Amino acid sequence: MGRDKVSVRHRSFQCFSLTVIGAEKYHWNLKDRRNCAGSMPGAFIEASAEESLRMEKPTVAVQVSRDQTRAVLLAALLGNFGLHHFYLRQPFRGMLYLLFCWSGIPGVLASLEACRYGFMSTEAWAELYNGGTLSKPMPRWLPPALIGVPLAILFAILAAMYMGYDF
Repeated sequence: MGRDKVSVRHRSFQCFSLTVIGAEKYHWNLKDRRNCAGSMPGAFIEASAEESLRMEKPTVAVQVSRDQTRAVLLAALLGNFGLHHFYLRQPFRGMLYLLFCWSGIPGVLASLEACRYGFMSTEAWAELYNGGTLSKPMPRWLPPALIGVPLAILFAILAAMYMGYDF
């Protein structure tokens, strides 16, 4: 049986932790507002799954991790509109990209950011965007594809121009 700990907030208690043991039992370790930072719990409750459904549900504060692969793909494909910045919770930068998307400058910057995100290590990504929490690694084919696909398109355009095709 696995144990998962989650920090939660509740109206009458400043903070407490919930330990889930399998799917059957829930342990609530309550600390009142005065002892929230202390190590002494205010109360301890053990309840079955059915009993906990009848209890008032607290709001669980979960930190959402940002996936490096998604950020790279958003920057590479829709970076001109700043969607990767909205995904990384940088709305001000995203709005600037959206405001100036007509100029093409955000597209160039987003391409550079896609390469930066793509060649960044998983540990550095976790430190910058996930608060140190490691997520799944990025596929190995993605960083070379960030360089290879645009170069292949550029080569195809140049070859077509050399052969006399008029755009």
